Amino acid sequence: MLMLFPTIKVPGLDDIEIFPDHEKQDVFYVLRGRPRIATDENDNPQLSFNFFSRNADIAYASSSNKELIESQLGQLLFTTDLSISKEEHKIIVDYLTSVITDSKNKFTILVNKLRKSRLQKLTLSSANKPVIKLGTPNTWKDGTAKLELLEGLGETFKKQSSAEVKPSLVGSNAASFYSTFGIEGAQIYYDALTKGYTGDEKEITPLQAIVRYDLKGYAFVPNIEVKVSGSSTQIYDFMQTYREDYEKKR
Repeated sequence: MLMLFPTIKVPGLDDIEIFPDHEKQDVFYVLRGRPRIATDENDNPQLSFNFFSRNADIAYASSSNKELIESQLGQLLFTTDLSISKEEHKIIVDYLTSVITDSKNKFTILVNKLRKSRLQKLTLSSANKPVIKLGTPNTWKDGTAKLELLEGLGETFKKQSSAEVKPSLVGSNAASFYSTFGIEGAQIYYDALTKGYTGDEKEITPLQAIVRYDLKGYAFVPNIEVKVSGSSTQIYDFMQTYREDYEKKR
């Protein structure tokens, strides 16, 4: 089971937090703090955007405001998750290998003291290095994923969206969303997806979307006993100094 603390982060991967297993030295759980667009087995993003023109007569007939005819609309479909890439996986494994083989590392010392059971012998690779096993937290009991995009701008920007959905609660916690856009919102997303990362920096159109995960689950909390001791003589001497510093002279 995932142990709630201590945690560790890999330099350069600030949005990824790593939790140790409560028993096994070579097992760790990875939790990404910032959702990413999910990818398929070929590393293609699971995202689809449709930008289409409407028949002018139909658009006019179906419009409640005859002074505003939306001849162009858009639809966005995408899936997010909390997974890590192959490159991130390798970086994390290499870093954890160096950490747990360092007997003087503060994280290694603390986590071994807090584990529930005795340390188990590590499985070594042909290069005589520990074989690190990375997983995702698997004890989620509830959670939501919320989408925010083009909020408060009116129907010419966003018409509808799946504001809040339930993620898978297993594996990488995939969550799927949709949104439909009016004429202005459709143009914004078309520009962001077709030329958002090309051309001069001043011309870049960012993808205006925020996804927030709120997850609840179970974790192992180490049993910690804290003892504090002090010397009465040292405390008395300190208080005397404190009094002398603030004593008013007559």
